[in-house]
Amino acid sequence: MENNQQENIIKSIYKGRYEELDKIISKKIKENSNKIKDEEEKNNIKNSIIMEEMYKQGFKDGVNLIIQCQE
Repeated sequence: MENNQQENIIKSIYKGRYEELDKIISKKIKENSNKIKDEEEKNNIKNSIIMEEMYKQGFKDGVNLIIQCQE
């Protein structure tokens, strides 16, 4: 029972973070889309923005998980 509660708490925390991450990614994509006309280049930049932001968030989540496990 306790394990299930912990899983639900973790899922709710990460869901909120990924919603925030989506907002950041959308904002950066909109900023760059207006400047670039070539569709292929837009897609490449969009993919690189997504990968960069997901990497950053994954790193933060990993560090936070390690800290929580040590407590």
